[in-house]
Amino acid sequence: MLSGRTIEDIKAGREAPKQPKKAGREKKFAMPAFIEPCLATLQMRPPSGEDWLHEIKFDGYRVQAHVDGGKVKLFTRTGLDWTKRFGEPIVDALQALPVDNCVLDGEIVVMDERGAASFSALQQALSDGAGDRLTFCLFDLLWLDGEDIRPEPLSDRKARLASLMPKRPG
Repeated sequence: MLSGRTIEDIKAGREAPKQPKKAGREKKFAMPAFIEPCLATLQMRPPSGEDWLHEIKFDGYRVQAHVDGGKVKLFTRTGLDWTKRFGEPIVDALQALPVDNCVLDGEIVVMDERGAASFSALQQALSDGAGDRLTFCLFDLLWLDGEDIRPEPLSDRKARLASLMPKRPG
């Protein structure tokens, strides 16, 4: 259990126990080959309360990106390596990130003329080998420079992910 909380703790709204800080540098670990993704489950209505974060569900392919020493691999949610299928533009952008290694979670989509994700357009772009039409929408940072950061709160991981992204002009 990554959070350190039991089901009873969660039901009672208790926070995870604080982990003592270690003196000196944290030990770095080898990056995992693949992290099993958490998948969405269908619910009749979204949960309420301040402890929940709601995100847009895109109509694309769930992808886990591994960047390690400048090498990039893009895995489907079942662990298939589709790096070549998704093409060079996404790989090039990920190689430019200011990291030694990381694991990112997101969705690869193609946006239509209205700015909405279109699964049929995504399938067509993949059939055509049009990697330049793909957009990688990142939503989580799971591993960063030898550290498994999944135990951190999602909001903290998202902030760390945002800090890695290049600044847009204007």
